[in-house]
Amino acid sequence: NGYMGKIENRSFARPESTMLRGPTNGIVSRTLEESIVPGNGWEVNGVPPGNCDGTYSAICGRSKKSDCLLYGHMDNRGGIIGNAYSGWLVMNLKDLKEGIIIIKIETWHKPEESLRTNGWTEVNNGQRYLEGYGTTDDTHRRLEGLPDTLFFDFAIDGKVTSWNKDEFEENRRIPQRVPEVWTLLDDSEMAKKGESKDVELAIRMRGCARDCSFQVTHVYWA
Repeated sequence: NGYMGKIENRSFARPESTMLRGPTNGIVSRTLEESIVPGNGWEVNGVPPGNCDGTYSAICGRSKKSDCLLYGHMDNRGGIIGNAYSGWLVMNLKDLKEGIIIIKIETWHKPEESLRTNGWTEVNNGQRYLEGYGTTDDTHRRLEGLPDTLFFDFAIDGKVTSWNKDEFEENRRIPQRVPEVWTLLDDSEMAKKGESKDVELAIRMRGCARDCSFQVTHVYWA
């Protein structure tokens, strides 16, 4: 009955992979009309070098700081980090059939962790791209201190939905002590059709400059 996928690509500025590039459910609040242009301010953060897939033979974490190259410790909280200056993070999700998209984001990261946007004062550092690129027809620490001006936008096949800070918090779910997840699509009608399709998912933050440094760790879809 579908599958779950996670982000594993390493190139995010102008994504080229089959996943990363560029009917809503009842929890959305408003929609916007605009082109989805992949942003230039997203980067990999906290991911050790090597093949860290958890298997016995994997070679992981060999770096200049390693005391033992055979240590192979694989437990890290890595992901793709960005802020309101990063622009859109655009992804391709293959074979969506059950109408479900869930995203896992860490909201507690500090502005200085987003190295790519150091010194930026506007989205994509003021760079402009052609419109339409890549488009198709403990709870305390998590959201504490986020600006009231925060907006979280997500787009599914070019249809943009926007949540303000209160709506972003309201739609958050905490299944365990640390993970935070948001359901971006729950379309039961799509599931009834029994057909699969490739969809484009994009996310971004607005109105919070570098103060909302969010790290995307997983995207689940079925």
